[in-house]
Amino acid sequence: MSHSSRLEANEFRLSEVLRTEGIALDFHAVSVPEVLGQTVALLVRAGFIKPSDAPNARLSFIESEEISRSGHKNGIAIPHARGPWPMGAVVAYYPKGLDWPTPDGLPIRLIIGIAIPESGFRGYSLYVPRLAETLAAGRLLESVANASGPGDVISAVERLEDSPVAP
Repeated sequence: MSHSSRLEANEFRLSEVLRTEGIALDFHAVSVPEVLGQTVALLVRAGFIKPSDAPNARLSFIESEEISRSGHKNGIAIPHARGPWPMGAVVAYYPKGLDWPTPDGLPIRLIIGIAIPESGFRGYSLYVPRLAETLAAGRLLESVANASGPGDVISAVERLEDSPVAP
């Protein structure tokens, strides 16, 4: 099955759209807009978004966050932006935590920023809560906190996807 048709069929695998260049294990920020800017910078560094598209991507992340908060339980937020780019994802770990609205009131320490193509993945809003629960139940936050490098993060995501953990 092709990548785009798998996205439409909700068979998206986060590990397939992660690149080591898009993983940061020691980020710091003081506001949600700053985090979203850092997320865009990682997406540019990983080659998912062109530098010339960065301002529009940041605006898309901010607008999406205003419409629907991306903070989930257990210290995980999954913001997204839709635009003229391929599907891509980045991971940023904030060891000191972030003041970000969440259902459980816990600070966010793990950001998974997702760039969504304008034409793809209509099931995203249904998929993300399931992804957040799987990542939390599979203790991805702890795996990232203990990672020695980006490869460890990708391996942890692959393990979770290969052996889904019941929420």
